[in-house]
This record gives sequence, C-alpha cells and structure tokens, in this order.
Amino acid sequence: MKTWKPPLDKKDVHYDAVRGEVSLKREKFDAMVQLIRDLLEETHQAENARDTALARRRRAETKANVLSAYADVMEEANQAIQSWVDENTIQELSRRTQIPYATCHRIIRERLPKGQVETGTVQKILKATQANAENM
Repeated sequence: MKTWKPPLDKKDVHYDAVRGEVSLKREKFDAMVQLIRDLLEETHQAENARDTALARRRRAETKANVLSAYADVMEEANQAIQSWVDENTIQELSRRTQIPYATCHRIIRERLPKGQVETGTVQKILKATQANAENM
C-alpha cells in the first residue's frame, strides 16, 4: 500500500465568499480523485485476499474431513475383513467380491498401503463380509 499523505494544503483550497463556493486547483482535484481510486483498489485487493484465504481454509478443512472419514472407513474395513478371514479363506473372499485373488491377498496381508486401496474395492469387500456376517 502506498504511504498516505494529505493531497491538499490550505493554500490549495480557495473559498469564494461572494459566490459561497469552494474550489480546488485542477491538479489537486485530480490528485483527490486518484487517491480515492487507489483506496478503492486497495480495499478491493484486501477483500480478494481475505476471500482467497477463507476459501483455502475451507478447502483444507474439507480435505482433512474427507481424509479422516477415509481413514475411519479403512480401519473399519480392515477390522471386518480380518475377522472374516479368520473364519474363511482369501479365495472365498475373492470369489464373492469378484476381486482378483492377488489384490485381496495384498489388501488383507496389508502389503498394499491403505492409501492405494480404491474405495470401490473396499466397499465390495465390506459388502461381502457384512453379507456373510448377516447370514450367520
């Protein structure tokens, strides 16, 4: 932001007592107009910066919430899958979910990092394990 200095001195303002009017020198009037424009522009830029910061914060909060929910679902899925595998085989899980055996094996044995497991795959496995739990 520019350093503010008063655009007018007392000598720049002329009061006509006969007409009752106040007048400014043309260059001082232009300086006043420019000052107002500069103030409006600075205000606009400050508002844009504030709005950008708020939007970034909201996006970061949303992303954190999504990641937290994903981690919760993955943990729940991992527990359900481990308890199901204790009673059944990976081949059975692969057959029921239509997911390749190697993928099921890597997920169950935690050889595939949780962040790399697709949500759809986890949902298929959860449905299969939940269906099995309901049938029991």
